[in-house]
Parts: sequence; C-alpha cells; structure tokens
Amino acid sequence: MIGIDMASPNIFHGRRVLVLEDDYWIMAELVRDLRESGADVVGPFGEIIQALDALGSVQNLDAAILDVNIQGNRAFAVADILMDRNIPFVFATGYDASEIPAAYANIPVFQKPVTTSDIAQALLMRVSH
Repeated sequence: MIGIDMASPNIFHGRRVLVLEDDYWIMAELVRDLRESGADVVGPFGEIIQALDALGSVQNLDAAILDVNIQGNRAFAVADILMDRNIPFVFATGYDASEIPAAYANIPVFQKPVTTSDIAQALLMRVSH
C-alpha cells in the first residue's frame, strides 16, 4: 500500500469522521491529525452513550474510528449502527483481532499503538468504495 501523508492538508476533504476513544493521549493525536488532514471530527467521544447520541443526531457521517473497550464496555452497539448505515469504520484497540466477534470480520482492526496514517489509509480506502 502507498502510505498516507498525514501532513497533506486535505486528504480527508471535509469528510466527517466520528472518533470514539477513551484514552486522552491517543484521542488527542487522532483528532489533531484528522483535523490537520481536512477532516471534520465528530466528537471525540470518551463514552459509548455519547457516540450513540451523536449517531442519532449527526447527519452525513463519512467514517468512524472506534476503540473496542470504552471504560470497560464494548463499543459494538456503535459498530452495529455504523454497519446498518453502511458507514465505513475501523477498530483501533489494545485487543488482539481474535477478540473481535466474527460479525466484524470485514472491519479492519488496528492494534495499539497504531499510527494515524495507518488508520487513515484504511478509512480512505473504505470511504472511496
């Protein structure tokens, strides 16, 4: 794969990307890099209920980045809504991919630590299709 240059100011061209991550430092890096790359970040959210509420009100969401474990709870309810709406997303998690249920077998899973450019590559490929 060709690497994504996160320094490019418009690789996300105003796409709306939801971020669900409860680790402050990881979230801050993701948000900064996404915004610098032209994304309109929805959130970031550190609680599942916040992300679910946003999904009920946010229009034209293009993609999402989900941590699997949010304060001890699994983010699969958010993932299910995204799948139902055909909104591309990826998991960025400390868990091994084998911990992800088979229902999400087609969803890219990135083990932390992961770079924003790796996530961006997967998101852009999914958004483009």
